[in-house]
Amino acid sequence: MHDSGAFTPEDMQVLLPLFRTSGDEYIATMRQNLETLGQPKRRGEGLTSFHRAAHSLKGAALQLGFVHIGTLAQAMEVVAGQARTWEGELPPECAELFARGADCLECYLDALEDPGECDRADGDLLHELEVLAVRLSQRHPATGSAGVH
Repeated sequence: MHDSGAFTPEDMQVLLPLFRTSGDEYIATMRQNLETLGQPKRRGEGLTSFHRAAHSLKGAALQLGFVHIGTLAQAMEVVAGQARTWEGELPPECAELFARGADCLECYLDALEDPGECDRADGDLLHELEVLAVRLSQRHPATGSAGVH
């Protein structure tokens, strides 16, 4: 599930609890910001916070060699970034995919302590996030134009 070749087992004994604690905090931040997606006045701030948490989790996971966590967090980060530029109401699947992603990331974190707990919990989630990211990058409903950044 991971490739932490840059760290000794002793390093990982110290780093793993720190990663677990910060990972739990990042996921909690993501969950808290899900409720802002349907609130136009708060959505931008919520997506920025969600994006930042996903970005931080991705970086920490990849640094420690937890590629499965980093890959999913990166996909969520990309969608959050695209959603920040979206005009109008977000597609309804956005909140659902973010919630599924948070659940999956939580499962992955639990599996760090008990590897038998969760082999691959994401199913088609990565693909669905990629499709949504492309959709959000190509069209802005208020203008109907291609998404140029």
